[in-house]
Amino acid sequence: MNHNPSQKGLEKHRQAKKKESEAKIREAFESLKNAKKDVNINAVAKKAGLSNVTVYKYKELAEEIKNYRDKPSAPRIKKRQNVTVAQLQVINQGLEQKVEELQKENEWLKNRVEAQNGEIRKLKKKAEYNGYVTLTVE
Repeated sequence: MNHNPSQKGLEKHRQAKKKESEAKIREAFESLKNAKKDVNINAVAKKAGLSNVTVYKYKELAEEIKNYRDKPSAPRIKKRQNVTVAQLQVINQGLEQKVEELQKENEWLKNRVEAQNGEIRKLKKKAEYNGYVTLTVE
């Protein structure tokens, strides 16, 4: 009776998984390039449904991805690159309005705290007048 399982089946499976992963990485890389999206190891791994570690295991592919990423001509996504001055002014107006609202709310809260402190002082005096001991909490 043979107690050593055949390694041929396992090796065949490993090779098939390796080829499948490599194909997924290549497909994801090409897809991101063609879509003119940001290309890096993380993006390729995510698109391929693999981990970053797996992508790095394919050294040649990882180097190809990094070289593409670092090329000056590689398409890069710039956030807000097409924002006009008019759009920035609208954004600024909205922020100024929000600041004004917050300042009003802050002032209202300060007045509310003062009113509550006044109520506390009145209750303390009333308690002391009636002979109760009051505690000071800071």
